Amino acid sequence: MAKQLDIIDLIASMKARDEGIKTVSGHNSEWVAEYLAFVTRLPIGWIGTAEDIRAAATFDQPKHPNAWGAACSTAVRRGLLEKTGNYVKMKFKKSHARATPEYRRVSCGK
Repeated sequence: MAKQLDIIDLIASMKARDEGIKTVSGHNSEWVAEYLAFVTRLPIGWIGTAEDIRAAATFDQPKHPNAWGAACSTAVRRGLLEKTGNYVKMKFKKSHARATPEYRRVSCGK
């Protein structure tokens, strides 16, 4: 049982997530800036998913596909997007209809 508890470590998991976001964002910094600029142009009150942002994006693809998630997380941390608490099915075939958070564009930003 002790071995299993070593594997389950929320704080270490969150740290690894944050380090991954930082690494991917660092390698795609100009692209993340474009993503954030796009999000700021969404109307206040807009509701949708990160996948909806991806579908509407008018800028180039990032160097790495994980940059999409890193950029969305950055938008949330900066107060540009907030989770509504709802989850909806994704529509891209490669997403296999998995549930994803729904976001709202908010007026504040950090």
